[in-house]
Amino acid sequence: MTTEHETIQRVLTGDIHAFRQIVETHQDRLYDLAFRMTGNAEDAEDILQDSFIKIYRALGAYRPAYAFSNWAYSITLNTTKNHIRRKKLKRFFSLDFLCRETDDGETAPLPPDTVPDTENRAEYNIARAELERQLLRLPEKLRCVFILYHLHNNSARDIASQLGLSPNAVNIRLSRARTMLRESMTANTKENQS
Repeated sequence: MTTEHETIQRVLTGDIHAFRQIVETHQDRLYDLAFRMTGNAEDAEDILQDSFIKIYRALGAYRPAYAFSNWAYSITLNTTKNHIRRKKLKRFFSLDFLCRETDDGETAPLPPDTVPDTENRAEYNIARAELERQLLRLPEKLRCVFILYHLHNNSARDIASQLGLSPNAVNIRLSRARTMLRESMTANTKENQS
């Protein structure tokens, strides 16, 4: 079994087929990150494709002293942020980008997730959908940190490396994100009970 570093070296020496291994290893997590940042499956696919093109082109600049996954996350996050900015400008502050529906009116599938095998599945799905909606309302810098930490299980140190922040700044953003989500989820629950 080849290591990721060996695979990267094979790509750098001209074996473009070896890049498929890199894609297969990282595509699910990078797609999930893009999807959760945009809330749109089609956008996430576009971002994923653009990210892998950028990763391929910049592979020679990768430094093995750092985790490849952190480097790939950084590229994907930057691609996602640029995509979101372009889309906001294009729609001139339209809220359509928050919608998860496809052109044919169907709801786009959420990325795979562990669903509890209990009789409370419907309740879980409702709570999860509400969390996804509220997550999209967070400011981008808070949403990004929350997703990387809570949904992708990155450490604060890794997130700091990926985003060029201090671990303390990551913890502050995490705290703010949690507070905002808790407040918006509580407010939404109270509205639904009224």
